[in-house]
Amino acid sequence: MIECLKDFYALDNIFNTSNNTNYKFENLVGLNNYECIHPVKQRKVYEIANLLLKDNVGKHITDIIVFGSATTLFCSSFSDMENNNFYKNAWVKGVRVYEQLSVSC
Repeated sequence: MIECLKDFYALDNIFNTSNNTNYKFENLVGLNNYECIHPVKQRKVYEIANLLLKDNVGKHITDIIVFGSATTLFCSSFSDMENNNFYKNAWVKGVRVYEQLSVSC
């Protein structure tokens, strides 16, 4: 697993995707910005966002932003561990999957 991650990090350096560049994947959900969520996490993010919005009775949620390895090529069970250097880069980039536009008067 460690060797595989080293290969991904090398690939990331070649493509220079760590610096404010979002990865693009196949959009399995069909909603805006989900193509920036790793395919193995798209449905789970969709389910969580729907649960949050369903319980948002007072309409207090204005944005839902996904951070961490779910927005990268390096999505794994261990990629967001605090002692991982990738952790710092993954949390810098977030993907907005929901935005409530304010009503103008």
